[in-house]
Amino acid sequence: MSTVRQLPLSRLGHLVPPLVNDAALVALVPLTNDLPWAAKGAWDIARIAARDGRRVALVDLCLDHPALHEVVGLNATEGIVDAFEYGVSLNKAAHEVTGVFIIPAGSDTAHAAEVYAHARWPKLQAGFRSEGALLLALLPPAGLAQLSATPDGVIVLAPEGLAPDFALPRDVPLLGVVRDRWLPSNSRVSPPSMPMPVAQQPRRGLRVAVAALVVAALAVGGWALLARAREAFIAPPAAPLARPAPAVPIPSRLHRRPFGSTRSGGQCNWRPTRRSTRRSRTRMNWRPTPESRPS
Repeated sequence: MSTVRQLPLSRLGHLVPPLVNDAALVALVPLTNDLPWAAKGAWDIARIAARDGRRVALVDLCLDHPALHEVVGLNATEGIVDAFEYGVSLNKAAHEVTGVFIIPAGSDTAHAAEVYAHARWPKLQAGFRSEGALLLALLPPAGLAQLSATPDGVIVLAPEGLAPDFALPRDVPLLGVVRDRWLPSNSRVSPPSMPMPVAQQPRRGLRVAVAALVVAALAVGGWALLARAREAFIAPPAAPLARPAPAVPIPSRLHRRPFGSTRSGGQCNWRPTRRSTRRSRTRMNWRPTPESRPS
């Protein structure tokens, strides 16, 4: 099987439109037991195809285990079985939900093969092609093999991807496979492991000696680190406080010797007397006389 185009759920909005732009009838084939997951994937594809205003119809042909009506929130009502077996109008069986016409499975039937091989499928395909609309048919692989119309393409709904021996039951183009996540299609083969040469292990005695030397070196280094740490944490002794200098008495004017005292401590008997001014007056008023002048 050639490489299949992967359509992860997170990238459907970018990958699906180019695949269905020119198609009128596309088959959505689930390859999983989780039919609600497959119905949800088909519902996402239909909404993406109708995003630009194109008329899109999604019909549930999983007649044995229908799940599409539960995914979109519809009650069990008339559907494709009622239209093909009981003559109910397709307009009445179709329900528009967010821009997509949903046609549920409808009533239970014991003639699923007749529904797939009904002559109305080619006519419906031609009518959708003339209107530029798209008809999406969700049906099992057995239904794809029995469908009376030939789809323009097939999209497989497989959360874990396709098996290497997968093949479609009829010659129809395989547009891609919808899966949970993007994984490589081809399994990668891991390169064989290369044996790495291992050096010969040293003798046991030498290893013991080397280990003893390492332990001794670590012990010496540890004691040195502890000693340095202890020196760093021990604070140096505080400097002795300086003794204050003796106070020197400062002489004050209030402590002078009392007036009239001597250095030896005795008393001075000097008393001020009244100075005579007679002599000074005589000297000041003295004038030379003729007798006193020198000859």
